[in-house]
Amino acid sequence: ASTVDIEADRVVIWTPGNGPELLGGVKTPQNVESGAHEIYLAGNVEFRSRGGAERETARADEVYYDVRRGVAVMRKADLEIESPKLPRAIHVVTPELLQVNPKVYIAKTSTIFSSILPSDPGLTVDIDNMTIVERQREVSYLYGLIPAYDKEGKRLVETERTFSGQSMVTRIEGVPVAYFPYLAGRVEDPLGPLDNLNVSYNTIFGAQIYTTWDIYDLLNLPRPDGSRWRLMLDYLSMRGPGVGTEYDFDGKDLFGVKSKYTGELKLYGLWDSGQDILGYDRGNVAYWPNATTTWPIVHPDFRGIASGKVNIQDLPDGFTVLGQFAFISDRNFLEQFY
Repeated sequence: ASTVDIEADRVVIWTPGNGPELLGGVKTPQNVESGAHEIYLAGNVEFRSRGGAERETARADEVYYDVRRGVAVMRKADLEIESPKLPRAIHVVTPELLQVNPKVYIAKTSTIFSSILPSDPGLTVDIDNMTIVERQREVSYLYGLIPAYDKEGKRLVETERTFSGQSMVTRIEGVPVAYFPYLAGRVEDPLGPLDNLNVSYNTIFGAQIYTTWDIYDLLNLPRPDGSRWRLMLDYLSMRGPGVGTEYDFDGKDLFGVKSKYTGELKLYGLWDSGQDILGYDRGNVAYWPNATTTWPIVHPDFRGIASGKVNIQDLPDGFTVLGQFAFISDRNFLEQFY
């Protein structure tokens, strides 16, 4: 069970017992009778809750806390969630945060961000009527078809935090860039499998939409350590649709042989109905066999690249392995698109 540490400048405690009985039962798990029934705290209030590798810290100006029910009301609150699944802690800042029970939080208006500099985040998400629910769940893959077990053969259990809310606005340096009337998902990964979205325009490709998706999340697959598997789905209005995948990996002791290794595999193809623009007529005509004879350069309708590379270091006896391959559909593809 998780425990709660409380710190504040000023504290008022309501209890049916006396002082020694109260102090003797301060360190108890949540929802366990400790002698303190109700607490009011003010000035630099901090609630620190830890359960295994997960940690939550709630900071506020004022807090009312019902110890027996695990219910709290926090004014000008900042809820910080730390987890091994997160590269940096997530902050939920709100004028009033309600803890309905130790596993459920409610906020009428809130701002969410994850930043190295919490005092001045560049990317923020504003959301109304938000609810955060924490629960324990048994891990499974392929949407419940394959159960997961630990090294001892027991079902693997993890802590999952989900949220739901309305009128979500994403801002970059205070400028709104996206709006969702309703959104629900995991706190650790609010946009689900979507890793990247890019919208742009130029006179060579036209209107462009580039999206990158995490295939492990998309298919609910186990994620091997040190690997990343992504899907690219793109559309260029003056060229056509594109699709590809990229797999990055690194680790130690490849196939049981002492070593360190990194590598990458990439496939990308594009249905291209446009004409290449590389500057003047370069890329459209070739001069051969002399400077006055020209030949037209025509690219295939489907064009793309397949490439891969691997770097294996620190093998036995000082060996190193470097490998690379690339297959490209036509002479202009790399220069035009990369």
